[in-house]
Amino acid sequence: MKNFKTINFGKVCLVDDEALDIAGMGDINLRTSASIVWTLKDVRYIPRLNRMLIYMGMLDVQGYRVTFGDG
Repeated sequence: MKNFKTINFGKVCLVDDEALDIAGMGDINLRTSASIVWTLKDVRYIPRLNRMLIYMGMLDVQGYRVTFGDG
Protein backbone atom coordinates (compact mmCIF):
# COMPACT_ATOMS: atom_id res chain seq x y z
CA MET A 1 0.00 0.00 0.00
CA LYS A 2 1.33 3.42 -0.97
CA ASN A 3 0.68 6.79 0.70
CA PHE A 4 -0.42 4.95 3.86
CA LYS A 5 -1.88 7.06 6.66
CA THR A 6 -2.32 5.62 10.16
CA ILE A 7 -5.05 7.57 11.85
CA ASN A 8 -8.30 6.38 13.37
CA PHE A 9 -10.76 6.12 10.48
CA GLY A 10 -13.53 4.63 12.63
CA LYS A 11 -15.09 1.23 12.16
CA VAL A 12 -16.75 -0.84 9.46
CA CYS A 13 -19.85 -2.85 10.43
CA LEU A 14 -20.32 -6.31 8.97
CA VAL A 15 -23.61 -8.01 8.20
CA ASP A 16 -23.42 -9.95 11.50
CA ASP A 17 -23.16 -6.61 13.38
CA GLU A 18 -19.46 -7.13 14.17
CA ALA A 19 -17.60 -3.79 14.09
CA LEU A 20 -13.98 -3.86 12.88
CA ASP A 21 -11.46 -1.04 13.32
CA ILE A 22 -10.19 0.77 10.22
CA ALA A 23 -6.47 1.07 11.01
CA GLY A 24 -5.37 3.20 8.08
CA MET A 25 -5.85 4.27 4.49
CA GLY A 26 -3.72 4.33 1.34
CA ASP A 27 -3.53 3.52 -2.37
CA ILE A 28 -3.16 0.05 -3.92
CA ASN A 29 -2.53 -1.29 -7.41
CA LEU A 30 -4.96 -3.98 -8.55
CA ARG A 31 -4.13 -6.11 -11.61
CA THR A 32 -7.17 -7.34 -13.54
CA SER A 33 -7.48 -10.66 -15.36
CA ALA A 34 -6.75 -8.70 -18.58
CA SER A 35 -3.40 -7.55 -17.07
CA ILE A 36 -4.64 -3.98 -16.70
CA VAL A 37 -3.45 -2.23 -13.53
CA TRP A 38 -5.92 -0.03 -11.67
CA THR A 39 -4.78 2.29 -8.89
CA LEU A 40 -7.44 2.39 -6.19
CA LYS A 41 -7.09 5.44 -3.96
CA ASP A 42 -8.09 5.91 -0.32
CA VAL A 43 -8.41 2.16 0.31
CA ARG A 44 -9.21 1.40 3.94
CA TYR A 45 -6.95 -1.07 5.78
CA ILE A 46 -8.93 -3.31 8.15
CA PRO A 47 -6.48 -5.80 9.73
CA ARG A 48 -9.14 -8.24 10.98
CA LEU A 49 -10.92 -8.46 7.61
CA ASN A 50 -9.80 -11.57 5.72
CA ARG A 51 -11.14 -10.55 2.31
CA MET A 52 -10.92 -7.63 -0.06
CA LEU A 53 -14.16 -5.70 -0.42
CA ILE A 54 -14.60 -3.24 -3.26
CA TYR A 55 -17.26 -0.55 -2.94
CA MET A 56 -18.64 -0.03 -6.46
CA GLY A 57 -19.87 3.48 -5.63
CA MET A 58 -16.32 4.57 -4.77
CA LEU A 59 -15.04 3.19 -8.10
CA ASP A 60 -17.61 5.40 -9.83
CA VAL A 61 -16.51 8.43 -7.76
CA GLN A 62 -12.89 7.79 -8.78
CA GLY A 63 -13.84 7.74 -12.48
CA TYR A 64 -14.01 4.01 -13.17
CA ARG A 65 -16.83 2.44 -15.16
CA VAL A 66 -18.42 -0.65 -13.61
CA THR A 67 -20.45 -2.96 -15.84
CA PHE A 68 -22.23 -6.14 -14.78
CA GLY A 69 -23.68 -8.72 -17.13
CA ASP A 70 -23.17 -11.88 -19.13
CA GLY A 71 -22.60 -13.72 -15.88
